Amino acid sequence: MNIKKALRSRHAFFYAFILLYSISNSSHSNASTKSNNLLTCKLATSQLHQLESVKARTLKDGDSFILTDGREIRLVGINTPEMYKKPHGIREPYALEAKSALKALLAQGFFLQVAQQTHDRYGRTLAYAYDKNGRNIEAQLIQKGLGFAIAYPPNIQNLSCLLASQSRARLEKRGVWKDEYYTPVSSKQLESHHAGFIRLTGKLMNITYTKKSWWLQLDGNAVLQIRKDEQRYFNKKHLDALKRRKITVNGWLVDRSLSRSKNQHSPFMLYLKHPSHIESP
Repeated sequence: MNIKKALRSRHAFFYAFILLYSISNSSHSNASTKSNNLLTCKLATSQLHQLESVKARTLKDGDSFILTDGREIRLVGINTPEMYKKPHGIREPYALEAKSALKALLAQGFFLQVAQQTHDRYGRTLAYAYDKNGRNIEAQLIQKGLGFAIAYPPNIQNLSCLLASQSRARLEKRGVWKDEYYTPVSSKQLESHHAGFIRLTGKLMNITYTKKSWWLQLDGNAVLQIRKDEQRYFNKKHLDALKRRKITVNGWLVDRSLSRSKNQHSPFMLYLKHPSHIESP
């Protein structure tokens, strides 16, 4: 090989290396961008500007507030610690931090997207909120460990990214994920003050399937109910595979102890709305 050919070969190798490096770097950057978007449910600018631009007047807690036009908003896909948890009106750990973080995120104005199911039983507007950069506000709170990702069909538009944000917070033990207060409560140790949002653990003893409801009986004093409207999200085979195993679920616990008849099996009931309410080990 003469000198000119050697130089051409060396130049070709150099440019090939630069090209491969650029492709690799670009792929890494794209993957990183996708990862970040997954964790923030980020909207493109064109999507963002199709939404309603609003401002908050009063914050009630970390997931609900009142707009300047008087509408009361309940954020979708998140449940933050209670400022005044019944029946004793206690402030749950990280309730104040969640409210403060939400205040900061809403301070400069934000965009609102009303959910598919527009209102809850209290008359509040159910909606998703995005900051001026298109990042979902619920996801940002969850990633900080200031709330739990909650699926409440049919409003599950951002569920994948909210769960990804929660996995990050849980892995890094942020906020609620490092506080003993939020350790799952055993189904054998339930008391009236546990009513409300809870992380509950127990052995799944039996499952009864009926047309109206599916009933998952835990050991101790709790039963899980999957109502007819939500059954389409679940797979019976997957549920059956959980029998005789210890599971952890999250959701709202109802205390039926004061109104139950002697024929009722469990004084406590928790509604399972979506498979994501059953936590992965």
